[in-house]
Amino acid sequence: PREPDDFRVVSKTSRSVTLSWRDRAHNERYTDLSAGYASTHELTPVAHWGPLPDVNTVTTYTVTGLRPDIAYEFSIKASNNVGSREAEHVVARTPRA
Repeated sequence: PREPDDFRVVSKTSRSVTLSWRDRAHNERYTDLSAGYASTHELTPVAHWGPLPDVNTVTTYTVTGLRPDIAYEFSIKASNNVGSREAEHVVARTPRA
């Protein structure tokens, strides 16, 4: 499949981040949405969501249960019967509560 395009943060609160992406093909599903603490030296995994609901049509997702004032790095993959492709990662810092 083609990797998701225009992967970005569209809104955020102290406890959630809403992500969106552009569907570049029509034969895949979006899986393996994951997040980690973003830091200068390493990415420490903190959560994994997937497969996403409405796997053929969803192009936004709100990640909840986050902590305030933390930088998170998010990634997402598109998968089909041939394989998977990952979008570029995005980083978002949740605001202070």
